[in-house]
Formats: sequence, C-alpha cells, structure tokens
Amino acid sequence: MSKTNAKKNIHLSVIVPAYNEGSHIYENLLVICDALKKQDFEIVVVDDGSADNTFSECKRAARLHRSIKPVRLKSNVGKGASLFRGFGTRARRGHCLSGCRFGDRPPTT
Repeated sequence: MSKTNAKKNIHLSVIVPAYNEGSHIYENLLVICDALKKQDFEIVVVDDGSADNTFSECKRAARLHRSIKPVRLKSNVGKGASLFRGFGTRARRGHCLSGCRFGDRPPTT
C-alpha cells in the first residue's frame, strides 16, 4: 500500500469547542456522526480545560467512531481560542473547515 493510500483523504473537518459538557457531549457527537455518515469527515473536539468528564466522554465517543479526534487543552482559553487551536491542530486533515458549537441538547437531524 502506498503512503497516499495509507490515510483516508478527509474532505470536511468539523471543529467542536467543548467546556464542561460531559453530561451531553457523547450524545451530541454521535448525532453529528450520524448526520455526516455519507461524507468523508472528521470531528476535532477541543476540550477547553473542562473540570468535568468532557474529555473522557469525547474519548468514549472516539472509540465508537474513528472520525472523532479529541484534543485537550490544559486550561480554559475560551471558545474563540479553542476554535483557533482546533483549526490549527495536527489532528485536523480536512480541506473544508467548519466550526460547530451547541448547547445542552443534541442538535436535531
């Protein structure tokens, strides 16, 4: 297998900043994956220094969907900085970029 075939080409990278969203982030990520299932995509979840179980819930979702890539920041830097870091992270490989933020309830499809 050649190097170009070793990694799947990703078309869309969705950057999701998250802060203390452990109670609902797992379900929200699964909803996004379901909505994008016909696309070549990845989801880079940037845990913005959460004090709860946000990062462990992101890792749990990532075990179910390889397209989810959790990134953890040591301290809270805010939504804008989290998006910026998500767009610049090595985890991101997509050609089209999108930032996504949601509240307590999962998005509806």
